[in-house]
Order: sequence, then structure tokens, then C-alpha cells
Amino acid sequence: MPTPDGISDEDWDEITRDAYVLVNSDDSDRVRIFLIEALLESLECLTKKYGRKASIIATIAEFSLMSDSPNLHESEALFKEAYELACETSDDLNKCFISHSLAELYDDKLNNPDLARYWVGVLGENLRNHPEDFLEESYEELAAKLVTK
Repeated sequence: MPTPDGISDEDWDEITRDAYVLVNSDDSDRVRIFLIEALLESLECLTKKYGRKASIIATIAEFSLMSDSPNLHESEALFKEAYELACETSDDLNKCFISHSLAELYDDKLNNPDLARYWVGVLGENLRNHPEDFLEESYEELAAKLVTK
């Protein structure tokens, strides 16, 4: 089954496999950087093939954060673009994942509890439209954590 925004299984499986290798890698920093760069190149190739799609743009933003010197504001802009694309196409699944990523970005990296709370609220609304067990648990944890900030 293709992604909600139309990327074929064959193409997305390659990204998923490469991401799995990266996330589960215990290799040196140099190998990790190589894996990130290879994954980002594959995502750029998908962008050329499919255009700017929420799944692709959000994944670029996510893995850019793992780079040696991440540009947090660039990732923020990419996540927001991906969220807008998901809204335009009524892609409820990507809206859930991207609002979750934005909430975590504002909480963990940009230290902006107000925007983190905003995106947690958006995530809650999105989960009402498209329940996802993994994200529901994370939503509750993030919401509870942000009450104290």
C-alpha cells in the first residue's frame, strides 16, 4: 500500500530500510553521517520523482535533525511545509506524525514550551480524527510534561 500521499511501496520501502539501518547503527560518527547523507540523497531523488510530498519533506526534516550540525530552523520550516501539504490533501496520518514531530522539536530542541503546547494541542485534534496507538501514548506523555513548563 502506498503512502497516504501516493509514494509507491517499492520506493518508500527503500527509505524505510535505510532509515532502519541508520537508527539501529552502532557505527562510528563518520559511518552515521554517511548513512544520513545517503538517506537524504534518496529522499531528494523521491522529491524529483513525486514532487514535494508531506511524507518526503517531513522525513527530510526528521533525518536532517540527526546530522552533525542540524539546522533546527530549517527542519522547523520543512515540518511546517510538510504539515501544510498534509492539510491540503487531507492526509490525516501525516498530520498526526508531523504535528508530533513539531511538538517534540519545540519541546526538546528549540525550548519553546508555548509552541510545543500549541502543537501538542494540534496533535490531540489530529488524533481524534485519526487514532494512532503509538502517538496517543506519546501525546499523553508530552501533554503531561508540558503542564510543568
